Amino acid sequence: SDFRFDNDPTFGNNQLPGAPRHFIRAEARYAHASGPLAGFYIGLVNLIGFPAGMVGGLLSDRLGRRRMTVLLFAGAGVALAVLAGFSDPALVLAAIVGFGAVGKWGSDGVLAAWMGDRVAANFPGMASAVCGMSNTARMFGALVAPLVSGALLDRTGTLATGFLVAAAVLGAASCLAPLVVERQGVEVRSPEQTAAT
Repeated sequence: SDFRFDNDPTFGNNQLPGAPRHFIRAEARYAHASGPLAGFYIGLVNLIGFPAGMVGGLLSDRLGRRRMTVLLFAGAGVALAVLAGFSDPALVLAAIVGFGAVGKWGSDGVLAAWMGDRVAANFPGMASAVCGMSNTARMFGALVAPLVSGALLDRTGTLATGFLVAAAVLGAASCLAPLVVERQGVEVRSPEQTAAT
């Protein structure tokens, strides 16, 4: 450290007392331009997502779980791509509202219902194991996604790359979801109904 007073009336240009040349204490702070809005945006996603999840569940009863899943994944991918590619405040807000409607909160209920329907029809005794595996996969994603986004941020200097990777994953998922084979004519029954027969 070679910090000195700068023409101070009392100390002139002397070295600062108590700060030896070999020692420095510093603090760095990063503030992104959208920092004050980040909390608002996260709250908005959750505020919209909660009722959207219920609406998505009701729609999946009418449209079918697979069709609704494809729509939700595709919509979430588009919303993330818009977040990655545009900085206009109106588009960012529209993308956040859209992601709130079709993103994690909006899709979790539909995915859980679809999984429950498939498990009941195909693997009636394995509901706990399948739910456990699903939860493990989701938590693994919640662990890996920030690490990948952080690595991409470090490499590219922008979060847009992470949004684009997430959009690509959701796009691939919306293309793969229709390939899930559904058994026709299989009645979904609760364990109580199965035990009663």
